[in-house]
Amino acid sequence: QEHLPRVEELIGKLKISEGDVQRLIKISAGKQARIEHLEARVEALENAIDQKHDALKEKGNEYSKKRIDELKSKLADSEKREDEMKKRIDDLSSKLEKSVKREEEQTQRVNDLTNQLEEEKSMEKTPKCIVTLCKKYPSTPYGYIRHLDEHHKTTLLKSGIYLHCSCGITFNTKRDQKKHDKKCSGNEFTLHKLDED
Repeated sequence: QEHLPRVEELIGKLKISEGDVQRLIKISAGKQARIEHLEARVEALENAIDQKHDALKEKGNEYSKKRIDELKSKLADSEKREDEMKKRIDDLSSKLEKSVKREEEQTQRVNDLTNQLEEEKSMEKTPKCIVTLCKKYPSTPYGYIRHLDEHHKTTLLKSGIYLHCSCGITFNTKRDQKKHDKKCSGNEFTLHKLDED
């Protein structure tokens, strides 16, 4: 019992007034509301982060798709240009071939005209009787003639032309012709100038 007063004193100190209790309840409620507010804020932030993540993911997909479409378009353009270049090369090759062909034709034409000119110059130096003879028979001057008649043989011999028969005999006079005709009845000759063997 000697300690009873001390105990009562301590109990008195521990007693809390009703006002203090109400104040503590209010404080506790405020803290609870604060906690709930913070939890709601955290949840809102988490949702915002998720939405941002989804938006970035979708944007990334859209960018990737757009980039892929751009690359496909560039590839298609590149293939189109390549096809155009191939067609251009084919056209140029065709034109080049035609140009080469025309050049060859022109060269052949020039050669033909040159040969014709040389032939005409040669014909100018040839006696008219031989020119007439060579026009009648399809042959170049001093070339190969078949089926000569006697008149033409005589004309050629008088012009100083050698007649070389296919039998191997060559003559340039009427007397030698008669000797030939006794041995050979052939009538195919190669004509030679007087200064040729």
